[in-house]
Amino acid sequence: MSSDEEVPLNVKVAAHQAAAKRKRAEPAPPTAPQKSQKPKASGGPLKPPPGYRRMPFVEFVAARQAVLAARRANQHEWTADFVLQNAKFCNIDRRDDAVTAELLAQLEAHPAWRLRERVLLAAALRFTSSRRAEAAVLAELVEAGRAHDGKEAAGPSPLRQALDQNAIRCGAGTYQMALSQRQVATVVEAMATAVVARVAAEGPFADVQEASDVVAANMTVGIRPQFSANETAKDFAYIDGLMQAASHHRCRLGPGAKKGLALVRAERAGGSALGSVDDAVHALRAELRAAAGLGWVETIDVEQALCEFAKYVAYCTTGISASKRYVRAA
Repeated sequence: MSSDEEVPLNVKVAAHQAAAKRKRAEPAPPTAPQKSQKPKASGGPLKPPPGYRRMPFVEFVAARQAVLAARRANQHEWTADFVLQNAKFCNIDRRDDAVTAELLAQLEAHPAWRLRERVLLAAALRFTSSRRAEAAVLAELVEAGRAHDGKEAAGPSPLRQALDQNAIRCGAGTYQMALSQRQVATVVEAMATAVVARVAAEGPFADVQEASDVVAANMTVGIRPQFSANETAKDFAYIDGLMQAASHHRCRLGPGAKKGLALVRAERAGGSALGSVDDAVHALRAELRAAAGLGWVETIDVEQALCEFAKYVAYCTTGISASKRYVRAA
């Protein structure tokens, strides 16, 4: 075959494969040692100093809330507590968290929305465990698919299309997000319709637990996503017409809150301390409301507080890993 004749494709492929095989078989040339690009751990988990006193539950919650107050007041020192200084925590009042604040802002920004659109936004946000600034993106998708003048849009809604394409920035690999985006896409709109129909037929939900169970039942795709249903049901408190007055008296505890309650029981001399889960939550709510600066606490806040207490005890016991350390902005 002359050099100017075209080489058949199968011959080219075979030649490339043989060359690659020979290259893999050759010993690699010696190279200078390379420094690892992975950041070095600074001595492992950051542990409290010897003699550190672990705060009991109510004291911890009050101290954590005091940190938020000091930060908002632009005080130079937020806290003298070692763990609160150095570890990441969520806020006790979920309305103080950035994602919830963004949800509330979007609900307020769309006064023309019906109850279904409001339920849909809350559920889409919680079931995708969406990141900060994603509430606005989801709100745009809900608005784009909203029925105008009584006419429903043909074909899949913009929200469903985005979920089907995994286009929402969301959490992954955690118990908070039990369903994939595509699984959420198959049921979230029907769930919103079912919630509105349930409220129209029977009136507002009596408590968060009841609302959570309705959401979970309608969002089940192989598994029952109770945690995300709990978070969605808590958001119903911010949507007029979904919850009865004083509906926060019962709320399902998530995995972190269950750990926190077990720790509280243990520090009070026994696993049976405080009685049933409902009795315990009611008792702890009363204790927290009696503490300075915590008179606003509801049952859903007790659930959040228990979850954060579990984190606090873990930090005290095993230390604060690099990924969980809080670095205050300069």
